Amino acid sequence: MPGGYHETSNAVAAHAQPGGAQTPNWVVGFNGGWAVSTNLDASTWDAYQITGISTFGDPCDGGHCMSDEGGFGGYCCDPSLATVTQPDANDSLPESTVGQRVLFTQAAFSTVPGSVPDVVVSISDNGGQTFGHSRLLTTGAAQDGGTGGGGIGAVDNPVIASHFASPYSAYAAWTVAGAGKAFITKVSCDENFVRAA
Repeated sequence: MPGGYHETSNAVAAHAQPGGAQTPNWVVGFNGGWAVSTNLDASTWDAYQITGISTFGDPCDGGHCMSDEGGFGGYCCDPSLATVTQPDANDSLPESTVGQRVLFTQAAFSTVPGSVPDVVVSISDNGGQTFGHSRLLTTGAAQDGGTGGGGIGAVDNPVIASHFASPYSAYAAWTVAGAGKAFITKVSCDENFVRAA
C-alpha cells in the first residue's frame, strides 16, 4: 500500500477462475483506496486509488441526495469492508458465506462548502477488484448534530459487518463526533445495488 495511508479494514471474498471455479482472496480498504490479493498467503497485492467520483460511482446519480441537500462531492475516509454472506445473494459457487460480493462503506462529502460527511456504501461483484452501485446510508447527518468542517459533529468511523449465519444480515453503524449520537442501519443488497433497508 502507498505510504501514509491508515484507517484500514479487510475482508475475505472470492474471485472467478477460468472454467467457473472460485478462489478466495483478500481485500483491504484504506483511506483513498483499496488493495486486492488473489492468493491466500497474501504475497502479492494490486492497489487501487480512488481517483474521483467515477471510481465507485455517484450515490446521488447527479442529483442532490446528501443530508445537507447538496450533490455528491467525493469519497473521504474511514473505510470499512464486509463480505456479503447471504449465499443466494453473493455469487458464490457452490453457495457459501464467502462469495464475490463485498460491501465497502466510507465517509463522503457533499458539494456544499464545509459540509458534514455522510456515509456511503458501495458493492463489488468481482471479489473486490472493482466497486460500484454506491448508495447513501445516512439520511440526516447534518440534522443529527453534525456541524461540518470534519471536526466535532462530523460523521465518524462508519463500520459495516455481516452475520455468517441465517438470516445473513449486514449492518452499518457510525457515530456523530461530539454529538453523543450513534446510528445503525440494515444494508440490503440484490443483484443490482445496495440500499439501506
